[in-house]
Amino acid sequence: VDTGAALTINGGGIEDSLYHGLCGYRSGDVVLRDAVVSRNGSGSGSSYSYGGISSVTDNGSGLTLERVTAANNTRRGVTWYGSALTITDSVMESNGGYGVYAHVNGLTVTGSTFQNNTSAGLATYSNGETYRPTLQNNTFSGNGGDGANLNGAMVLQDDLIVGNSGSGNGTNRISLGGVITGTSTLGPQTNLPYGFTSASIPSGGSLTLRAGTVAKSGSGGQLTVNGTLIAEGTSEFPVYLTSLKDDSVGGDTD
Repeated sequence: VDTGAALTINGGGIEDSLYHGLCGYRSGDVVLRDAVVSRNGSGSGSSYSYGGISSVTDNGSGLTLERVTAANNTRRGVTWYGSALTITDSVMESNGGYGVYAHVNGLTVTGSTFQNNTSAGLATYSNGETYRPTLQNNTFSGNGGDGANLNGAMVLQDDLIVGNSGSGNGTNRISLGGVITGTSTLGPQTNLPYGFTSASIPSGGSLTLRAGTVAKSGSGGQLTVNGTLIAEGTSEFPVYLTSLKDDSVGGDTD
């Protein structure tokens, strides 16, 4: 897809390719709706991104998935390096790696299910700019790693990361790594605490944890605060910063 152009595919199946089911090389945007992407990536080779939907390099483009199922691909369900990724009402299931792995500067994931993938259900990184991820009303279950992890330079908002739930993941949490900047806020999720891997709040930045928020970190996990950290806990709904092994709050996370 050439720069400035867009490819839209409505319906159908993308199945049984030896390598990528759908691969974006250039700088046009791709929109995929009402489709099944499955059993791709069985060919031999060293490309880590063989699987469902891929951009093998940073193509500077956006990918939009609406009501798409990416399932049973040999490696990742989706691998995308580009400007933006939008996933709506979709299912990422039983892929042989991450359900979704992305380096983007815009992320919106709503109403979707990430389940039974070998690694994390969703893993994203900023792509050279600060991004403001939207993660709303998603379910993460049975994934081999984190339910989800968000990394890179980012501004977090509790009204944009809301309504998510998780169960039975290798590490049942939304993990956070990288630089949390701007005026960031986090609120509680249902059975899906946060966790800090290697995160920092720089000078001038702030992170406010709303009442009832739970964050659990494992060995080596840390949050370095050079800016401001605010916990708005109450007697009824405390804020917890605790160990990954602490099952008394936020469920059995590890």
